[in-house]
Formats: sequence, C-alpha cells, structure tokens
Amino acid sequence: SINIANAASQAGASKPNAKLSIESGGNELHSTTTGAINAGVGQLNWYKKELVFIATQANVELVLSNAAFSGNANNIVLDDIALAESCKDYGDAPTTGTSYGEASHAISTGLYLGAIPPDADNANQATADANGDDSNGGDDEDAISTFPKLTDLDIGLPYEISIKATNTLNSNANLIAWIDFDNNASFDADEASEITVVNAGTNNGNVKIKWNSVPADIKISESFARLRLTNQSISANDVTTYYLNGEVEDYPISIEIGGYPVQGRVYNDSNVDGISDDANEKGISDLPVVLVDIINNSCISTRTDAKGFYEFFPVVPGNYQLYEASRETVPVPQNCDIAKAKDPALYRSTTANVLDTFSVVDAKITGKNFGDVHPPSFNPNHSNTILAGNVVLYPHTFTAKSTGIVNFTTANSTAITSGWSSVIYQDNNCNGQLDTTEASAPISNNLATSAGTNICLINKVYAPQNIANGETFTNTISADFDFNNALAGTVTLNVIDTSKVAANDNQNPVKSSKLELRKTVQNITQNTAETETQNQAKPGEILKYRIYYSNTGTGAITDLEINDTAQEFTLLQTGTANCDNTPTGLNCSPIENDPDVEWRFTGTLEGGAKGSVSYQVIIE
Repeated sequence: SINIANAASQAGASKPNAKLSIESGGNELHSTTTGAINAGVGQLNWYKKELVFIATQANVELVLSNAAFSGNANNIVLDDIALAESCKDYGDAPTTGTSYGEASHAISTGLYLGAIPPDADNANQATADANGDDSNGGDDEDAISTFPKLTDLDIGLPYEISIKATNTLNSNANLIAWIDFDNNASFDADEASEITVVNAGTNNGNVKIKWNSVPADIKISESFARLRLTNQSISANDVTTYYLNGEVEDYPISIEIGGYPVQGRVYNDSNVDGISDDANEKGISDLPVVLVDIINNSCISTRTDAKGFYEFFPVVPGNYQLYEASRETVPVPQNCDIAKAKDPALYRSTTANVLDTFSVVDAKITGKNFGDVHPPSFNPNHSNTILAGNVVLYPHTFTAKSTGIVNFTTANSTAITSGWSSVIYQDNNCNGQLDTTEASAPISNNLATSAGTNICLINKVYAPQNIANGETFTNTISADFDFNNALAGTVTLNVIDTSKVAANDNQNPVKSSKLELRKTVQNITQNTAETETQNQAKPGEILKYRIYYSNTGTGAITDLEINDTAQEFTLLQTGTANCDNTPTGLNCSPIENDPDVEWRFTGTLEGGAKGSVSYQVIIE
C-alpha cells in the first residue's frame, strides 16, 4: 500500500496517474492505478492505493510510475509505503475435534457479507460457538441474525435463508453456503447450497440462499453453517479454498426436533373394563379429539379413523392433555378448554374423557385411549283398551349394549277402582306371548347382560269386573341398569303402559288404537328425493328427517308423544324442529334439546288420522 499526493499546484501543471505494479524479471504480474490525482489547494490531497496479490515467485519488485507522465510540472509526493503479507478475514467455526477447516479471504473493499466490511484477522478465529470473529475486532458478521426453523422432519424439503450482502464491484459475485446437516463435524459437498449470484451494485441487499432438498441423514443437533462470498469461481468443494476478495462468516445453527406422534384410540367399551381390546371392541369413528398444549395454552384437534384410532403428528416436546370433544371442529377447535369435553352422542364414558397431563420428551406417545359405552334401550310405550274382567299383554324389549346388571320394577297409578293388577314376566323366546313355563313366575332380579343381550318381558295387566267405562290404569316399568363402572354409573329407562276401560256390549264394541311411525330422510343440499332407506351426504350438507305418524286403529290415542335423536356426527340445526301436518283435534309443540328432539301433543288422534313432524341436521 502507498499514500500519494499531487504537489504541483501551479497553473498548467499536469495531473499524474500513479501506477503501482508488481514485476518479476521485467514482467508485470499485477498492477493498479490511481486515476488522475488532483492537486490540493492550500494542503495536499492524499490518495491511498492498495494492491493485493498472491506471489508465486521468490522475489518480486514493487514499481511506482506515472501512467500520465508529461514534462509539464509533475510533482508527486509519496508517504507510508508498505509491502507486507496481507491480513485476511477468517472463519470462526470450531476446529478442535472437527473437520470444518480454516476458510479465509483477502481483505478487500466493495465485496462482503452484510453491511459491515470484514475486519482484519491475523489468524483463524475458531471458537466453540463460532463467535470468535465477532469477539476479536469489530462485530462484522452481520449477514443473518436468525436462521429459519430447521427440523429433522424437513427431509427432502427445500430450505431457504435470506441474508444481506454487499457488492459494489463492477462484476457479479458468487455466494454459497454449507450446513452440517448430519452433524459429522464436516461441511460436506452434499451439504452445500445452490450458488447464488450477487449482482454488481448490490448494497446491503437481500439475497436468497437455497438448498433444494434437505438430506435424509439430517440429525437433531447444535450444528454450524458457513457462508462464503467472492467474485472468483467457487463450488461445493471449496469449503476452505483461499480467495482474493469477499468474506467468510460461520454461524451456529440449531437442527430442532420436529416432533413425535401422539396416538390413541376411542373405542366402544362393551365389556366396560376400561381397556381397549382392538380385536373385539369396535372403534368409534369420526370423533373429534383435542390436544391441549398446556404451556402455550393452545389446542389442535383431529378425528378418529374408521377403527377409532387417532394421531397427532408432529408434537414437539412439552406438556399436554387430551380430551374427547364430540361435535367439535377440526383441525382448529372452537373451544380450547378441558371443561368442554363431551362424550359422543348416545355414549357414556367408561374412562375419563379428559386424560391426565403427560409429557412428550424424546419418543412417541401411545395408548392414549378413551372408552365409551352405549346405554341400553327399552321400548316401546303402549296404549290400549281393556274390557272389565279381562287381561291385556304389553310386550317390551330391553336391549343391552354392554355388560352389566339390570332390574325391572313397576309403579302403578292410583286406580279409581280397586282390583287392578300388573305382573311382569320374562318372555324367554321373545314371541310376545306368555307360554306355559314363562307365566309360572315373575321376572327375576339382577339379570346379567353382555353386549347385544335382548331381554323380552311382558306386562300382564288385569282389569277388575266392577270398573267404569273410560277408567284408565297406568303402569310405569323401570329398567335400572348398572354398568358396574364408576364413571358410567347407572341408568334408568322407563316405558309406560296405559290401559283404558271400554264398555263391553254389542252396540258399543271395543275400539282399539294402533300408532304407526315412519321415518324418512332427504338431502336438502343435493335436493334428493325423500327416502326411507339410506341417504348419502358429505360434511357440511343438510339433511331433513321427517316422521310420519298415524292411528291405524279405530280407538283414539290421547297421549301421543314423539321423540327422536340427531345421529352421531350431525348437529341439530336450531329452530328446524317443526310440526308439518297436524290433524284436526290435535295440537303439536316441538321442543329442541340438542341432540334430542321432542314433539308434545295435546288433544286426540282419532282412528284413521295422521300427520307428520320434521327437523334438520348438518353433517359434521
């Protein structure tokens, strides 16, 4: 390097163009010129000129000349001539126990990473945290402040970073980077990015560096990255090649855990033991399950598959809870609150529907299961006429959906006339009749059930001789079912048999009533035809259910009531329960209590009269 000034200030003096060259044996190896040097007014204008070169000869000559020499008043002043080995910019990735190697660039102006030119280092700046170059001299490593998240799940995906770079030279420059993806303490050729061109004239501009595909051998680790910029040729193998200009910057980078699976199952716990038996107990499909991130107070949700299995993936290490949430939205739940846990429609829990807190650490989580069970069913209600001194048989069926114990009891209304009686018998062959052996004793207590058990019974009602025409007698039969499970508890189901006395004379024969129900479905969204069989629908579509009722007997029905429940994985649309067609003499009122719908009637449904009710649901 040399400092040069023009001391010829008189009029007509020429402007020198100083040339600094390196020669060997009379051959010029390298050179640079200052351009025209203006004379100072009152004081000298100093020009500092540097020439950086790689010497391949044992001896070289420093030659200073005037490339614009004339005989007209030349007066050049020189100062601080220095010829020495150039200082360099070094990388600072650790070298102890690694093979990252020493990367260096000759210090030059106009081409560097970030906005701050590199400071001069007299040796490699390796430190364990790749912060040596910042700690020694100026904090010049400013190409990037934060790397985008990189995880072990990014295999095969592109990875891109945005950095700052400066190139005020007259030619484009080349930018390349390496990440030690496999944490083998080496920047391998297959870990290099694409080469990015940094255009001439770039001043602290944004530049993208891209890896087309993250290698399959990526490892969770605290690793390192290297960035290099030069206007010379560079390739994926030039991890430590020395360059005459530009800059190298090394950085620590974290390759994070992408996450682990959290898996479980929601199953129909038909034996009520709280243990998922994949072979024998069916899964409950399409049920939303919510995962709560306790630390971040956030939630995600998913649905069970056809066999009841569900999975959240990836789940990063942390503390979590799970709960089943019937009718919740997926994948982002409307509620993020364990208090909103809800069993699927028509089910009861046999295991907690909010699971205990658990931690994801370094492995997948399995066995996060929910057991639910169907309550039993008991039907139907009956209403019939009876003659004085006669009996009427009312058949009923209790269907168990699980193991348990059931007891049947009856409660009778207070009769106007004494002598009414009611006895419950078990109809072993479920033929609706009392066979000889079946009528020998009332139904037993503590009947054990398993899934699918049908217990048929007959309520035998006797009307005394001296009753008045029109008198009624009501029996409420209760099925008290114990699941033998603390969470599922017990359930009581009732059926009602109503007997009404009719006069027994030839002029006024007994008239009996008979209620018939028929249910249809129609896809409103697709505008399909109404059908009594099946109807297909997609999530978000609206179905309309219509129930037709009719009295096909000759006697009147005075206690009509219709109930229905929205199917699983459907939502009752508020305000759609309707009394479509109500016959004369009957009044109808719909009541909604999602997922249940009820229509209450007052008045009389005469023999031969009919009507219909309806409601709508949306498919989840």
